[in-house]
Amino acid sequence: MCVTARSLNWLHGSKARLPLCRSSSPTPAQKQTLALIASHCQRLCCERRASPLTGAQAAKLLFKVLPTDSYCPMTSVSQVPFVAAQIAEPNKDSRIVDMLECLPIEESKYYASECNVTHGVEVCPTLLQEITQRYNFLGGDYTEWVAYLNRPDLPPMMWKFVTEDEVQTDAGVSAVAKKEPGQLRKLIMSCPANYCMQDVRARRNHGLGGSSALGKVLAWEPETEAALLDESNAFTSVLTPSWLWKYMACPRVAAADVWTLLPADLRSKVKPWTLVAPLYQRLPMGCSHSVHILMSINLHTIGQALIRNFRPTCDWDKPPSEIAPQAIVTNKEAVAPPPATPIPSRSRLMQSPQAFRERARRAKSLNSLTVVALHAFGGSRREGDMEESFNQWSQTLGIVLLFETADLAFNSEWDLGNPHTIQLLLEMISTGLLDILIGGPPCATWSRVRFVPGGPRPLRFRGRFAWGRHDLTTTELASVTEANLLMINFLALCTALVKQKGTVVFEHPKDPEEEPMPSIFATPEFQQFLDLPGMILDIIDQCMYGGPTQKGTGIAHNCPLLSKGTRRCDGQHSHGRSTGLDLKGIWHSRRLQNYPPAMNQWIAWGCLSWVRLHEDYGSTGAWLRSLPSRNLWSWNGSSKEQLSMAVLNENFIEGSMATISQHKSATYLHVDDGVFLTHPKAAPASAELMNTAADALVDIGFKVTDRRPPTPVQKMLGFHLCQHPARLEVPILKVRLIADTMLWLANHWMADTRLIRSVLGMWIWAASLRRELLSVPASIFKFIDVHWPRRVPWWPSAKEEFRHMAALSVFMSHKLYRPTTSIIFASDAEGSNNEDFGGFGVVGAKISEDQMRQVFEAGTRPGMTVAKMDGSLTHKFGSAKEILARIPISNVPKEVLQESRSWLAIAAGRWKHHDHITLGEGRGSMVLLQKLADIPQAHGGRYASLCDNMPWCGMVAKGRSPAFRCNRLLRKRAGLTLAADISLLHPWVDTLRMPADWLSRHKL
Repeated sequence: MCVTARSLNWLHGSKARLPLCRSSSPTPAQKQTLALIASHCQRLCCERRASPLTGAQAAKLLFKVLPTDSYCPMTSVSQVPFVAAQIAEPNKDSRIVDMLECLPIEESKYYASECNVTHGVEVCPTLLQEITQRYNFLGGDYTEWVAYLNRPDLPPMMWKFVTEDEVQTDAGVSAVAKKEPGQLRKLIMSCPANYCMQDVRARRNHGLGGSSALGKVLAWEPETEAALLDESNAFTSVLTPSWLWKYMACPRVAAADVWTLLPADLRSKVKPWTLVAPLYQRLPMGCSHSVHILMSINLHTIGQALIRNFRPTCDWDKPPSEIAPQAIVTNKEAVAPPPATPIPSRSRLMQSPQAFRERARRAKSLNSLTVVALHAFGGSRREGDMEESFNQWSQTLGIVLLFETADLAFNSEWDLGNPHTIQLLLEMISTGLLDILIGGPPCATWSRVRFVPGGPRPLRFRGRFAWGRHDLTTTELASVTEANLLMINFLALCTALVKQKGTVVFEHPKDPEEEPMPSIFATPEFQQFLDLPGMILDIIDQCMYGGPTQKGTGIAHNCPLLSKGTRRCDGQHSHGRSTGLDLKGIWHSRRLQNYPPAMNQWIAWGCLSWVRLHEDYGSTGAWLRSLPSRNLWSWNGSSKEQLSMAVLNENFIEGSMATISQHKSATYLHVDDGVFLTHPKAAPASAELMNTAADALVDIGFKVTDRRPPTPVQKMLGFHLCQHPARLEVPILKVRLIADTMLWLANHWMADTRLIRSVLGMWIWAASLRRELLSVPASIFKFIDVHWPRRVPWWPSAKEEFRHMAALSVFMSHKLYRPTTSIIFASDAEGSNNEDFGGFGVVGAKISEDQMRQVFEAGTRPGMTVAKMDGSLTHKFGSAKEILARIPISNVPKEVLQESRSWLAIAAGRWKHHDHITLGEGRGSMVLLQKLADIPQAHGGRYASLCDNMPWCGMVAKGRSPAFRCNRLLRKRAGLTLAADISLLHPWVDTLRMPADWLSRHKL
């Protein structure tokens, strides 16, 4: 066998029964499989055969550094001496990108003020001084630095000279080589400034996964094309706000050396021998916020351009100038509501939660303050309702508003007891798409009317039985359970939004404060919610807002303006009845379910005025969010008449897949590089998408000269995309250099851990395309950790592993297109019980092509919600434990898991010894993989197998595990998938819906 086949055998392990391993009596299927695998490995070795260079020559090319002898550790420092004439800068007449004008509205407000970026950062003077002494250096001669500052071709507003007293922090200057021969890239090492600023990772996650993000692209047809754009001097083109300049003070120069560059007022203050500080006015690559800033500008600009050119217009495309002018509203003016506006048509209200999310994404893409509000349990539309009040006040205050009323009366999908609906809303909150949440969960089971003689029976009591009495009937238990579910879910939504600095208004009847009447305000769960920062509990009487009865109401909120408008009954009017039946036999309490119009006006005024007065922070402004955000633009629509665009940055964060077809495209932005993937027959084509995005970037000031239309082999982000059949692979030359360098290092008796770590990093970068390869390195990591940074003899295990890693480099590719069967599999395992050690089961069923696409697009990562899939709660009532989303929920379409589907048994068995359940789940999936590898016709295909073990699903998606036994099983799995060229996805499902659960417990 060839070296690749031997490495696969090593990967499997000698004790594994595999089709690749030779046995005394192989079956005909195994013989045919062995022949196909041997042919496959031979073809790979021929395509990527060893380069004619020696190992030392390959290492020199790989590192681009010439060693002084045959085995000399290459330096890890990539800086080169600073040469003024070789520093690449934009042209003198190049345009400037104003950072604050081009950023999204909330990021622009954040970076407009210095206090926003430095708020809450505790700076230790001693540590700041140590950082400054370490990084405030000039990577070259002083004469070269002066010559650079005096270059006549430098663009304007790049350097500003000030005296020492205007400097906040210092920055070093160095240079690295660019790809173009004879050109250098300037580096501004602003480490002291980074120490004084907030951690930018808490603001937004841009999904810069590189090969891992591109590896989440699947093609359903053999052809895929790509168009690319690359910005020139993107960082240097961005002009930063003036407050940031004093944090970028570079090495000092004598005033006489730059005298002609100094402004007149500065010349009058300094002497020729005075040292002046050059302040860098552009976006430095060494600043920790630079990538976030550039990604925010590019994503926002490209997203708006694509939506504007390839999506139909809607209300959210109106410019801010068409919105009513701003108005300052006081508490007295709030008494008089603004003019009434007509109620929107019912067709707009018939929206699903998914449509609401996409409209919120669209609204957030505007260049203005946009507020997204949701009224839960809003009931039917009526004159003077909450939505009408919010729309009126938004026009008066000049706020762009997207308001949605959620109720089953409009759409059956607005069931806040459905875990999928709660998951969607929680994701909207975590991504910054929801700003205001208002609602009052049903209070029929909590009502004090139940304690009035002649009324309905009480279902709750104060204290221990606040969540339901112990002797409930079947009907009463169903009502209480549903009410508890809605209450806990809504509290979880409110908790999540308060932590994201959003505005929450929670309404419920006020606490009677007497036994035995219950109240949600007296429960430990609500007290925990009320302890969140900024929460306020006010009591009002609805009669003061036009209500028919007094009806004391508790309003829990985090909007201080609402507290100024609270009113209690003044006793100067009469109250209607709130108990008993009317002449039509309807309970008087039913008419109290709707808020009075004046109360709606009060809530709308308070919430929107608070947003207007504090628009620089909060979930709609610039306040630092407590959790990383994934708020990226995205297209929706899966119908054949509408194009759907997937953003791979967002898919990488969410763990979902993106599919390429004639009606589905994908894009990925990596700082200043843009990739657009489409089907060759798609409209618009990839070249049209790329040119539209590039033109939008040019319009705001960037220079995009590198525009690459589709070619049969497209080079992008260091990889090659082959159009037909669609596959992404590491360039052959780079694979040869990596493999030859690794073998050259392994052939020496002594090993330099610094050099090995550098090569290992390149190998991992390339292996991320085929994540199964990441399970191979194990001993080499420990070898480097133990002996870093020395030159020591090789460990035999690490040396053997390193050689096999080099041989397996030929598998570094990702096939976008693979034949996909219409059969979905499921594997499950049972742990040890009182009778035996458990067992496993594998089943399969046939589904439609659309359902299979939905399974792959959902990916492997589950969502999080509050209730289980069956609607039950695991929350322990009566405890002060914070209500958060802790229950995983599967993203597999429910149609796939319907009980009426017939699942056929494929394999089953009982374990012979005790083992951990995660290993049992892994071995159960290996049985399916083994059977697929035994079928030659199954080679090269893409399959999905449901799994209810989250650790195993996570390990397979990651490609490796820190646990030795799990990683050993992953290695065997890698050997099978690589040898048979099979892709097997493991979407997670909960145990209650696992189709193979019955078979794994079947006693043979």
